[in-house]
Amino acid sequence: MASVLLTPQETAKMFRVSTKTLARWAEAGKLEAIRTPGGHYRYRRSSVEELLGEASDD
Repeated sequence: MASVLLTPQETAKMFRVSTKTLARWAEAGKLEAIRTPGGHYRYRRSSVEELLGEASDD
């Protein structure tokens, strides 16, 4: 089964942060990101939901 990939805009809405913040998180290894051949970021829905779940547990 293929992973559902989210755009930076979709992911930023979920975290309520800017797309620049997401890029920094990806570069820091805080959030798993996939780079497209064109250099754009995409985020796995499962990773985003997992991180959101951890944040709500705190």
